[in-house]
Amino acid sequence: MGTLVPLFICNRNGNKQKALTLYSKSCNNNNMQGCFYSGLIYYTGQGIHTNYSKAQKLFLKSCNGGYMNGCYFAGDMYLDSTNNKKRKKSLNLLSKACNGGILGACFSLGNIYINGQLIKQNVNKAMELYKKSCDGGIKRACIAYKKYK
Repeated sequence: MGTLVPLFICNRNGNKQKALTLYSKSCNNNNMQGCFYSGLIYYTGQGIHTNYSKAQKLFLKSCNGGYMNGCYFAGDMYLDSTNNKKRKKSLNLLSKACNGGILGACFSLGNIYINGQLIKQNVNKAMELYKKSCDGGIKRACIAYKKYK
């Protein structure tokens, strides 16, 4: 994270446009964390207009470059899509993020399994994912785990 510290400071101080410029430059130099944070600014629209298409592309680029938070955000965005083909992509992306240690992605996958969303319902798999997330400190996962236990 060391090279991105000045960017975080710009971002935290409210200069989103400058932060976006610097994150984008970092992304163009193959810093996947920079790609992710560029995507996050486009996704939230803080200081700029939201652009979900750009955000998605940047999240995917960071994911493909090994930055697991990018996989998580890209997966969640695809999950919210009305396009079934994109929604199915969310399973692979969320699985990759979960296997990469992103516990929020494990929780999202648990929800997919418990609801039988996109795939056949599998309560045991959902419970396994909720427990993993809960053990890692995701409170919503603890609530879900207790509910379905």
